[in-house]
Amino acid sequence: YFKNKEEIYDAMAKSFVKEVLDMVKELTPIIVEMELEPLFEMIFYTFRDLLTRDNDRYLICLRYATELKYERYIGQIEMALMEVLMKYMMRHPKYLKVSNLSVTAYISINSSIFNVARHLILPNPQISFDEMVKGLSTMIISYIDAELAKAER
Repeated sequence: YFKNKEEIYDAMAKSFVKEVLDMVKELTPIIVEMELEPLFEMIFYTFRDLLTRDNDRYLICLRYATELKYERYIGQIEMALMEVLMKYMMRHPKYLKVSNLSVTAYISINSSIFNVARHLILPNPQISFDEMVKGLSTMIISYIDAELAKAER
């Protein structure tokens, strides 16, 4: 049992972060072998499935994100994703040419998490989840391609 609601929120946040980290660890061997477009799609759909599992348990948690103080734990997720990114780069060295890799990674990771979660939280989103996944994947890939083109100049 918990003494107060803050302890409940903290336990929920820890559980969510652990499951995200487990998901990332499980997917890493698959991720490093994939091309970008199917890779992003797989990650977005897998993240959606995690958020909506068990009657939307984590999706409901995200609605209370300010109370959950996710900022205490989000660094763990970002660090795990950066480790996956480094492993990906070892397999796909052409992306090492991106000059501002940390900026590109930060924007891609955080905009993805936000957009997937926000889309699922909205009661009546203006676009389908599939459309959002395609658009978000295209946006990130275009950004990466633009950075690669700049590096080639």
